[in-house]
Amino acid sequence: MVHLLNILAPINLTLILLYIVLCTLCSHGSSSAPGEVSGSIAFSFDKFLQGDTVSFNFSDLTSGVQNGALQVTYNTGSSSTSLVNISGQITYATRLRLWDPSYNHTSSFNTSFMINMGPTQGGGNTTISGGGMAFFLSPSPATNIQASHGSFLGLLNSSSYTTSRFVAIEFDTFRDTPSDPDGNHLGIDINSTQDSVWSQSLTPFNVTLDDYINGFNTSVWIDYDGDSRELDVYLENQGSAQREKPRVPILARFPIDLREHLPEDVFVGFSASTGVFKETHCVTNWNFSSTSFPTTTPPSSSVPDQAIIIIIGLSVGFSALAFVAAGGALILAVVIRKRRKLRSHVLLHDLSNLGYGPRRFAYKDLKK
Repeated sequence: MVHLLNILAPINLTLILLYIVLCTLCSHGSSSAPGEVSGSIAFSFDKFLQGDTVSFNFSDLTSGVQNGALQVTYNTGSSSTSLVNISGQITYATRLRLWDPSYNHTSSFNTSFMINMGPTQGGGNTTISGGGMAFFLSPSPATNIQASHGSFLGLLNSSSYTTSRFVAIEFDTFRDTPSDPDGNHLGIDINSTQDSVWSQSLTPFNVTLDDYINGFNTSVWIDYDGDSRELDVYLENQGSAQREKPRVPILARFPIDLREHLPEDVFVGFSASTGVFKETHCVTNWNFSSTSFPTTTPPSSSVPDQAIIIIIGLSVGFSALAFVAAGGALILAVVIRKRRKLRSHVLLHDLSNLGYGPRRFAYKDLKK
């Protein structure tokens, strides 16, 4: 047993030293990462000026800043500009850290804005308009998506169903899909605008998105709770200035875990589209704020996975080697012991080989 312990002791010591080295290397590797993680963003625009364009991404020339507002699609028409079957996107230039795999934490956010949808200015004499717009979160900044007009709301087209990733709150002014309750409704879209996961007519709430004559200013408040994974949406028709937030949301505590549908970093912004009818899509002000992540590196209670795999592999190998060595030592010990016993037997009992000294007698000889 003493020999066995002497054999295993260096192996156990080697494993302990290996564990310490790997832990040290892993700790050095983690210390090189940033010590602080902050995914919060906050901004406030009471109106939009030409100098504010650097704060946003625009899909193409159909979107921009004009008349103190974000114009998600063309605001005015001309003989060379078509205002039917068009779409556009505008996103804030800084990405939002929505969640992080190193933390058991999802960012909460609150946003409020005023939108105005109505007939185009100079786009014709029609008093009929239609289309809609959406507030959305997506891994991509504002993108020019071809053929994303009409019911696609500028977010996807007929060939991008399997690749599109977004979560959107739609403000729809035209009934053009089976899931639309009417031409004045609110909806929640996940990777598709053709089949909303939730929709609700706004008419019972005395909210009108587009009166088809003058257009309405509609204030919107969207609150997402990252802890409960719930969404609230408030809407109210306003005058020229945004009023206080309504006490009762139109959509209350809608369960949605954004981590299941979006990556860690996302862009936030607006999209819009027209169909066979013309419509303006303006954002006259916008406020946004999100919560921060913990300011310390997430604690690690164990060695990283790769180090654990290495340690387990080497431990199994060393253990197998130790058993082989222990087995060999045991066999060797048995052989040595037998040889010593045999030698002792020869020395003490086989006296007949000696030519002198005492002689060995059998019992029957002594009995005589």
